[in-house]
Amino acid sequence: MGGAPDGRHSPYGTGMRSHRWKFIRRGGVDQVVIRSGADIVNVEHLDQKLWVALACPTRGLDIDPRTLDLIDIDNDGRIRAPELIEATRWVREHFADPEDLVRGGDSVTLAAIRANTDSGASLAVEARRILALIAKPSAQSIDLADLADLDK
Repeated sequence: MGGAPDGRHSPYGTGMRSHRWKFIRRGGVDQVVIRSGADIVNVEHLDQKLWVALACPTRGLDIDPRTLDLIDIDNDGRIRAPELIEATRWVREHFADPEDLVRGGDSVTLAAIRANTDSGASLAVEARRILALIAKPSAQSIDLADLADLDK
């Protein structure tokens, strides 16, 4: 799909690099294929004229609505481009490898959390604090079940 722009940005802010997008044609429209964590964290560099949608509902999708609610900053029931971009920036700031986003599963290893940013280090400290509170101080990962009952 010649002519589609490449985003230029390191997912970690450590220098410039070319990000190559893959496009498919569906219904007469070129659409970007999000296939990797690198695609996700570079979405802010994709010209919004190439986005198929600039908003989506937080309900009725095959994604956990609680996750969508976290992305919906203004709580209007719709995720718009700026909110999605902010979520990808949050991921870059907090996680060491964006590919963890596409691996699936219900846990995050502590090693996956970036320790070289203030907010990433704070997140790692909080994860360890929670694990200690639930009598898992030597655990190397935290999972959804560990967070299910925050009153504990």
